[in-house]
Amino acid sequence: MSRTDPQLKVRLPLEMKEELEQAAKENHRSMNAEIVARLQESLHQRFVPSEAADMSPEDRLKALRAEMDRTMAEYHNAVMRQAETYHEYKKAMKERSNSQND
Repeated sequence: MSRTDPQLKVRLPLEMKEELEQAAKENHRSMNAEIVARLQESLHQRFVPSEAADMSPEDRLKALRAEMDRTMAEYHNAVMRQAETYHEYKKAMKERSNSQND
């Protein structure tokens, strides 16, 4: 995402804004990144349970496996982002400590 991406002004209930702020903090994201991640997730859901009624058992299983694979990939990416953030934090703290000792 860049500063040249389109901007959108949105009204939210205060409670929802506060929930988003808390989620962003817990996920180590900006509010914008949290909202974009949640929108992407909702727009790219591949398997909706209401669709299962019209599926054969084999197709349901395939859909569930695909959803599980997608979820695991998202989880892996989130863990890797957190690890990267942690390593950046540790590096910054080490540099700060070194500069204070000089």
